[in-house]
Amino acid sequence: MQLTRYHLSNFIVSFSLILASLLAVVWLNQALRLMELVINRGAPLADFLLLSILSVPLWLMVAVPLAGFIAVIFVYNRMFSDRELIVAQSFGISPLQLARLPLLFGFGLMVILAVNSIWLLPASFSHFKELQMELRSTVPKILVRNGVFVGLDENLTIFIGEKQADKQIGQVFIQDTRQPDKIVTYTAGNGRFAQQEGRQMLILEQGQRTEISRQGGNSALLEFESHSLDISRNTVQQINQRALDSNEENVFALFRKTAGLTQKYVAERKAQAHYRITAPIMCLSLSLLAAAMLLRGSYARSGQKMRVARVVLAGLALQIAFVLSRSAIANLPYLWPLIYLICLLPMPVCLYWLAHKPVLEAPRPALLGGR
Repeated sequence: MQLTRYHLSNFIVSFSLILASLLAVVWLNQALRLMELVINRGAPLADFLLLSILSVPLWLMVAVPLAGFIAVIFVYNRMFSDRELIVAQSFGISPLQLARLPLLFGFGLMVILAVNSIWLLPASFSHFKELQMELRSTVPKILVRNGVFVGLDENLTIFIGEKQADKQIGQVFIQDTRQPDKIVTYTAGNGRFAQQEGRQMLILEQGQRTEISRQGGNSALLEFESHSLDISRNTVQQINQRALDSNEENVFALFRKTAGLTQKYVAERKAQAHYRITAPIMCLSLSLLAAAMLLRGSYARSGQKMRVARVVLAGLALQIAFVLSRSAIANLPYLWPLIYLICLLPMPVCLYWLAHKPVLEAPRPALLGGR
């Protein structure tokens, strides 16, 4: 029992280090883009950290199976180098008994990733997209400059005489030509940027609004103490009406038919649902694959590197086939059993290997005298 806990702790520690390394690589790839978005929009560092955290469940869908697979290879390879596998065999421990730990380890990862796939990913990614959309709808910080005419949109120009504080401006002049029949200008002593119902607003204070028809016949002047002006780049489509990403919806919603969606998009949603169901199973399949291929064959140090290379290639081939099957059923929906076959078939095959093949048999010594 103590030896079992020892090896299980090795699996967990190795998995944690490998998973952290994989997530760090992905994070470095995404960090520059997220940082650019946050800095340009004048958002605090907390928004950058929040965006990074909210995107982690999406990265886990790929990182967890691979990290578990690599952890099993690493631990068994070290056990091979330390002669622990031969000692275990000499005590009569069968291959299936030796594979019990990776089986238990892979099952634990499967449960964790299933929770992530079904509940955590939709909730976190929904918040991620909302925050991302909110940042993109804000006025870029680099555009808010003193004494410069800035085009916030194709038909919206702003002049700021004084930048007083964060999101606070003074001596504001705005020309709004977004309406086809008139030109509207605003002048105000003060203003501030704000978010209202997902829209980027400029709250003007102590100013006046001048409206002139494009034909030049009519004009109107209105003084105000406070006026809210929508300066979002898209004043027609509201943020709360944006199309949901498939990662924002739960698995059951992806299977439901939704009116107004194209047949291709419906097929892609169902392919995503099948992927979300089967991705956790890959944790168990990859762990069993690594265990079965490392626990069979002859005990020869010279062939260990080749054995590890074969395991790595087999795991990569299985993962590539799994990803390609997702793309295939998005184009040909009737192939949906293929993704289940790819992730489930390795398990009975690996169990058969473990039940009928000896574990790392030691080579027989040569007889004296050549006999």
